[in-house]
Amino acid sequence: MDATPGDGRKRNRSLSARLLRLPAWLRAWWSEWQFAAPPDTEPATAPAWMGLPVLLLTAAPLLFLNLYYPLLEPDENRNAQIALEMFQSGDYVVPTRIGDPYLYKPPLLFWLISASYGLFGVNEWAARLPIALAALFTVAMTYWLGRRAVGQRAAWLGAILLLLTGGFVLIGRFLLIDGL
Repeated sequence: MDATPGDGRKRNRSLSARLLRLPAWLRAWWSEWQFAAPPDTEPATAPAWMGLPVLLLTAAPLLFLNLYYPLLEPDENRNAQIALEMFQSGDYVVPTRIGDPYLYKPPLLFWLISASYGLFGVNEWAARLPIALAALFTVAMTYWLGRRAVGQRAAWLGAILLLLTGGFVLIGRFLLIDGL
């Protein structure tokens, strides 16, 4: 097979033409496919109020089912113990751990766990409930803020992608200050 002398230059010209069209293609992909329309002109495929309830009903099983597993050493036990001492003593100003002041972390998590103990009793589920609620609130806020910024479809996809992130779902089920 003999190659004609102009074949190499022709291929190089078509490749360079494609590379020159790449920025235009990326702009079109970003504005026409990724974020189809501005939030005000986006065609409604479903009523706007349905996006958040469907999203929360999708998130709830991931975050709330089976929160009864035993507390893990050392962090979960420590946080639950500090909240338990706060709940039993009624002292919500100075958190204590085994009777000594525990001033290394902010007390918001301990206050929430203590309130959960008061409402649902002292158990693993009640201790993990505030963290799971905070994760659910994060998903809702991701959707709400995304809807205002880029539209309903992109916001819903962003919130679903957050739920598909294993680290987010795990931290939303463990009794750690990081989750809050």
